[in-house]
Amino acid sequence: MKFKLKDVVIVSLLGVVGFVISMVSGMITQAFGTYGVFVHVSIGSLLCAPVYFVMCHKIPKRGTIFIYYLLAGIIYSLMGFIPMLPIMAVAGLLGELCIGNRENYMNDGKISISYVISQVIYALHGFFFILFLGVVYITLHKYIWYWLTLFLFALWVYLEFYQNRENVKNSIKSNNYLFLIMFSIPMIIIFVRLYGINDYKNDWIYKILKYLSVGFSTTLTDLGSFIFVLTVVFILLAIGFSIFPKIHDKIVLWFNKNSNEFDTNWITGVNFSILVGVITYFMVLLFMNDDIELDTSHSGISNFITSLVDVFNLTKWVNLEIIGIRLKGIPYLLLFIGRIFIGYGYYQTIQAFRKFGKS
Repeated sequence: MKFKLKDVVIVSLLGVVGFVISMVSGMITQAFGTYGVFVHVSIGSLLCAPVYFVMCHKIPKRGTIFIYYLLAGIIYSLMGFIPMLPIMAVAGLLGELCIGNRENYMNDGKISISYVISQVIYALHGFFFILFLGVVYITLHKYIWYWLTLFLFALWVYLEFYQNRENVKNSIKSNNYLFLIMFSIPMIIIFVRLYGINDYKNDWIYKILKYLSVGFSTTLTDLGSFIFVLTVVFILLAIGFSIFPKIHDKIVLWFNKNSNEFDTNWITGVNFSILVGVITYFMVLLFMNDDIELDTSHSGISNFITSLVDVFNLTKWVNLEIIGIRLKGIPYLLLFIGRIFIGYGYYQTIQAFRKFGKS
């Protein structure tokens, strides 16, 4: 059966309705705060499903699904998101392939499979190109593809969070940034593991970064430079306390607010403890840069995670090692200072649990 003008009009109208519902769902996800970044496509897919089913039953002809997604791609292109056009076209083609024969347009099971597959392609959108480039890197063993994949991934993450920047800002202001840490750590591990597939020590970017990091670390760990920086910090603190005598109270209030919101929010205490621990860990690694090498193997990543957990273990002090290296000097001092604040975070978390038991 061939398409008639009436069929094209109906599919186009339903396509516009589906697109509008998808856009409105993006506004609905504002209620999820920062987590809306991860669920906005899911909610849009759920709300648009009835439109998709009605369309397939109303116009049971080959090409209906392709036109539906192609129209959405055209609208995205007019809005400035030109890369969405080929992605939506691919989603439409896969939807057509999944539904099969024209008779299957009345089969709810086939329609469901078609809709799920095509929506997965739509949900991936920017990540679709990243996934493709990652496969190219693994296949060709060229680091130029790795760095291009990493750049596009960083750009994709930035754009996703930029679209929800108000929610992100509000979440960070309310000390709810645990999701950022939980998202960042696995992504770092995945890209580090991916980086180690090839001989990364011959990668010229690795050589440059290694040279710069070693030089920076050497400067930091130089005793004279460290004493000078420490002296300047103490002088500035002394001047600050003398000029602003009430700054002590402000510091206390700031820590109480950002560690458990004045004994009312234990999640803030967990966020504070994890954030301080992660910062401490990377500061320690930075100052012991001369002694460590990048290890992208399974054992290397395992040692990295084990050492991160050890930073939070306040009972472990004797023969303390980070990534198999015994701490001493400045790295040990940084860990000592960091653990003071981690312990403070633990205490504030416990205090927040007692908010209903206080007189």
